Amino acid sequence: FYCFKKKINNVPVEFIAIDTNLTKIKNRKTQEQWLLNTIYESRCRWIIVFGHHPWKSYSTNKEDDSELDELYTKINNIGKVDLILSGHEHNKQHIYIPDKPNMVICGVGSLIDEDIKFYNNEELKFSSKTLGCGKIDFVKNSMNIFLYNINGEKEHSFIINKI
Repeated sequence: FYCFKKKINNVPVEFIAIDTNLTKIKNRKTQEQWLLNTIYESRCRWIIVFGHHPWKSYSTNKEDDSELDELYTKINNIGKVDLILSGHEHNKQHIYIPDKPNMVICGVGSLIDEDIKFYNNEELKFSSKTLGCGKIDFVKNSMNIFLYNINGEKEHSFIINKI
C-alpha cells in the first residue's frame, strides 16, 4: 500500500493504492489504519482509491469477501473518496450506487472471458467484455472518466462533478 499526489491541470489529486488480498496479508490492520488516516488527512481536490479486487461487481465472476467489504465500507464512511478503481474481473464496469463513490472495474488488459454474464441491476451503468483501457481527465470541478476498446473507440464515459 502506498499513495502519491499529482497536480493534473493544476488540480491536486491523491491516488491511494491498497492491497485487497486482505486474507493473505499480515499487516492488514496496519494498512487499514494508514489508509483511513491518509484519507482523513488528504487536502487534495480529488481522491482515488485503487486496488486489485473490486468492492462491488455485477458479473458472474464476483467473489464475495466480507473483510474487503468491511474495509471499503469504512473508506466510504469517511465521505472523501471520489472514485474506486479496480481490476480482477476480466471485464469493464461502471457502477454507481447513491452515497458511495463511483466504481470502475477495468480488468481487461490481456484476457477476454467469453463466459461472463452481467446481472441486470440499475447500479450497473455500463458493462463490456472487450479488451481495452480507461482514461481520467481532471479539472477543478469535474472528473471525466472514459473507457475504450482496443481500437481506441470510446465505449462509455461519465462525469463526476464536485462543487
